[in-house]
Amino acid sequence: MTTPIIQSSSISKHFGSATVLDKLDWQVMPGQVIGLLGRNGAGKSTLLECLLGLRETDSGSVRIYGEDVARLSDATRARIGYVPQKSDLFEWMTPRQMLGYFQALYPR
Repeated sequence: MTTPIIQSSSISKHFGSATVLDKLDWQVMPGQVIGLLGRNGAGKSTLLECLLGLRETDSGSVRIYGEDVARLSDATRARIGYVPQKSDLFEWMTPRQMLGYFQALYPR
């Protein structure tokens, strides 16, 4: 049996009283191509950020290549690429802090 590239188990995320992700169980298998569709504010970016460990979930767990997203090895981090549409997630960082953050994600 093939191991999922991404596997989420019961992940939830709330912003105040708004539920964005509600106990989501999902997996992406090798070779699958996924398209996320939804209106603005539906939670597409939040989902990706939670799956990549860029935003903490309120509950549940995420694994990438079999590793907990909170403790990815350097080898697994090197296999991931992510280009956000907007950099709102990092607006509180200075450019130097942002470069340091991404350098820590990709040690090479």
